[in-house]
Amino acid sequence: MNPAQRPLAALIGLAGLAGSAIGLFGTLVPTLLAGAGWNEVEVGRNGSLFFLCVMLAAPLAAALMRRVGVRAVVAGGLVLAVAGGIAFPLLQGSLPWTLLRAATGLGVGLYMVGGQAALAALAGDGRRARASGLQALAFGLGLGLGPLAGGAFYGHSPVLAFAAGAVVLLPGLWLVRRLPDLPSVPPAAPSLALWRQASLPLHAVFAYGAAEATLMSLFPVFMLARGHDAAAMGQAFAAFVAGSLLAVLPVTRAADRWGARRAIAACAAAGVAACVTLTLLPAQAPAWPVAVVCAVAGAAAGPLFPLALALLGDEVPAERLAGGTALFTTAFGLGSLCAPWLAGLAMRTWGAAHLFTLTAALLATLVARLAWRTLRMPRAAAPVLESPCKPS
Repeated sequence: MNPAQRPLAALIGLAGLAGSAIGLFGTLVPTLLAGAGWNEVEVGRNGSLFFLCVMLAAPLAAALMRRVGVRAVVAGGLVLAVAGGIAFPLLQGSLPWTLLRAATGLGVGLYMVGGQAALAALAGDGRRARASGLQALAFGLGLGLGPLAGGAFYGHSPVLAFAAGAVVLLPGLWLVRRLPDLPSVPPAAPSLALWRQASLPLHAVFAYGAAEATLMSLFPVFMLARGHDAAAMGQAFAAFVAGSLLAVLPVTRAADRWGARRAIAACAAAGVAACVTLTLLPAQAPAWPVAVVCAVAGAAAGPLFPLALALLGDEVPAERLAGGTALFTTAFGLGSLCAPWLAGLAMRTWGAAHLFTLTAALLATLVARLAWRTLRMPRAAAPVLESPCKPS
């Protein structure tokens, strides 16, 4: 391997390890809370707190990176996340679990912002799309394997299951040492014009954040309401992530040829169909149909993040891309923040089957906006506006 590529490879490996731990904690915490008697709204509110802290970590990470560098921020985020996760089964009560959820959210947020800054600096303009795709693939692979390990360990001991997340992250601290101590340049303040230019990719990543946060926060409650155990829940969650992993590279390659807008519209439409199917499945349905639909949903939702990021590069001028990236991260955080408690409220009001009703609505409006934009495009301008993703 080229020595110049080793820090980038370390960053991609770190994404896989972090994804494993986050996926493990993300499924075990709602399971623990539901077992303690928390209802859907309470579990959803706890999940929203997690993603609120992820979003609040962005300005904190920017300030810390200017003082101590990117590497220290990534390492600190990992340590905070794993410490909060380990402490969950050791403490009892609403206040400790709320504080620990906030701590893990801050840790994950610091890692995400620091990791994105490191990736942008290490990859450069020519390799950023490919590196972003590899990082997302590694993170998604870990996100699928983590719940499988957590579900297997949880039946023996919740403490052992949570401790597995710490063991997974230990090699990550070694990988952090291989990263150069990169400086951070804060992006310019976003403007209303930038919001308008980036509205479609912001809508797409908002929907993606809502889908991911709903899955991470309330999917265990959805499975438990259907009478499935932790092992079946882990299998269904892994099917979701497996579908995402299998779809990311083919869909992004197709987007290179046909355009990011068309690819996003196709994924969003497939996501609506999967969400509606999950809602209509009878409560007594066995675990395997749920897993199959989850695989389709994952294949639809998984590519949305890299596709939205590619569309952002197409829609926003290069001189405004730094501010557009800041908006992109904010939109992801807002979607992740709003979705869990709204989805929990929908489950409480209409039943557990309506886990992804909010996600379906967001994806359906995204399809409608993309179709409307296509119809409004002048024929002569179509080849320019429908530009493909940056080649990888």
